[in-house]
Amino acid sequence: GVGAGFHILSPTPGSFVPVGRPMTITSSYSSPANVIQITYMVNGIPIGTANQPPYAVTHVPNISGPASLQAIVQTTAGTETSQIPFTVQ
Repeated sequence: GVGAGFHILSPTPGSFVPVGRPMTITSSYSSPANVIQITYMVNGIPIGTANQPPYAVTHVPNISGPASLQAIVQTTAGTETSQIPFTVQ
C-alpha cells in the first residue's frame, strides 16, 4: 500500500532518547532514485532535510517528554509521510 516502502529507521518507535544529546534520525525508502527530499519534523517543527540514503539528520532535543517524529518524503510521484512516537528524557 501507500507508504509501505517508507520507514523511519532511527530512532525506533517508542524509544527513549536523552535530552540535550545529539540524536541521529535516519529513514529508508524503497525507491531511492525517486526521492527528491525528506523533511523531518519533531512535534510539528521542521528540524532538517536530507536527500541521500540513509537520509540522516542530527537533532538535539532540548525539551523532555513525549514527542512525535514525522518524516515527509517528497518523490517524483508525490509525497508520503511516516510518523513515530518517542520519548525525550
